[in-house]
Amino acid sequence: MAEDEAAPLFVPVNRLRSSEIRQMLTVAGYEILKYDTVSESMPDGFRLRLRGRFSAMSEEDLSINEIRCVLRKPR
Repeated sequence: MAEDEAAPLFVPVNRLRSSEIRQMLTVAGYEILKYDTVSESMPDGFRLRLRGRFSAMSEEDLSINEIRCVLRKPR
């Protein structure tokens, strides 16, 4: 995952990692009632190709490819 540091403010959702989504939900005021993740091993050599913010992320965070959550909207 290469990333242009000068990219526009809009970030496609599929580029957000689970930890980033969870933080955004919390900041937006949602109460997280349930948050489950599904992970898959990264292919060999994948980490070496990472750039930008992705290169600093944990293997655990990068391996998550699906989230399922139940939220309560802010009042």
